[in-house]
Amino acid sequence: MPEEINKPWSGEGLPPVGIECEARSCRTKTFRKCVVLAHRNDMAVVSFVDQEELQWADSFRTAEQAAHQDRERHSAILDMTSHLSFSDKEAIMRTCGYLYDAGYRKQVTQ
Repeated sequence: MPEEINKPWSGEGLPPVGIECEARSCRTKTFRKCVVLAHRNDMAVVSFVDQEELQWADSFRTAEQAAHQDRERHSAILDMTSHLSFSDKEAIMRTCGYLYDAGYRKQVTQ
């Protein structure tokens, strides 16, 4: 096994070969758990653990970064739903989640 596996990853640059982390899937545009298999030209070949699917990836996050982003997402969705009054709260939460994932954000005017 490569020596890189023993090195902790700070979240900067490419994660070491052999580490399990999250990479952004080119196909689904979401972060998914993966194992880094190789590096080449500022990209990594990863194996996604949920489907044993190999892809090139260049966007990664640590577990701590994922938790922080999930908290931000949850907070933004709660803020969105606080302005709505519908009987099907689950559907509204899901819809606001889709909007957040698509990049819609509250624009603050000054």
